[in-house]
Amino acid sequence: MKNLSLNELEEVPVVVQYIWVMGASNTPIGSSIYNKAIKEYPQYFPEEVEHERKWSLIPKEVHEAYFKECHELDKVIYKDVPHQGKGIMFFVNNPKADKEHHTAWTEADKESESLRKKLHDKYYLKYGIEYNGY
Repeated sequence: MKNLSLNELEEVPVVVQYIWVMGASNTPIGSSIYNKAIKEYPQYFPEEVEHERKWSLIPKEVHEAYFKECHELDKVIYKDVPHQGKGIMFFVNNPKADKEHHTAWTEADKESESLRKKLHDKYYLKYGIEYNGY
């Protein structure tokens, strides 16, 4: 979001003020409100508009190839995580298993960070999309 002085903030549309206040207080807002504001008032969201422009240039086939490879990578990364696919009630009824699962999942996730970045960069860096950890 564009940096606004307090004087400028008084002049912007109410939804932009709302988003600014919620952001300043680290309070989440709904994506529909945020996306609608970006479309209606792009001048207040230059980084978001540029980000959307970059993503819109990427062919669908690139996303499909990325997610296919990402899915295969996940199979490798999480193959040794215990109790996969057991469902939430299994973990509710087995707190020890839940802790084992969570600990192993977190560790596998940390170890895979460089692989995820490499995969992201392979598909998206040429479009100017930097890896942000997701």
